[in-house]
Amino acid sequence: MVIDEDYYQFYLSKHQNKYNRYLHLFGNIMTVVFVITVFCCLSLWWLLLSPFVVYPFAISGHYIFKDSKPALFSSNPLKAKLADIKMCYEIIIGKL
Repeated sequence: MVIDEDYYQFYLSKHQNKYNRYLHLFGNIMTVVFVITVFCCLSLWWLLLSPFVVYPFAISGHYIFKDSKPALFSSNPLKAKLADIKMCYEIIIGKL
């Protein structure tokens, strides 16, 4: 599934605060670290907990810095997650 540009621009409009964006990035990085740790050291059942690694950071960013509802609760959470990954990638490469 490829994210369409209109939705991505809408997603970015909900993530204009840089601290909110950084919390999303930090949560995604911690999730990658968690998943790697699970594959190396733990039972794969631990993967079920991976959403609980990223979403506390993202949700707190919305409520503390943006005062908005997270896209997780939108009508299309998969599209929101893809936009989140794209946003984090663009932060890392310096585009955002």
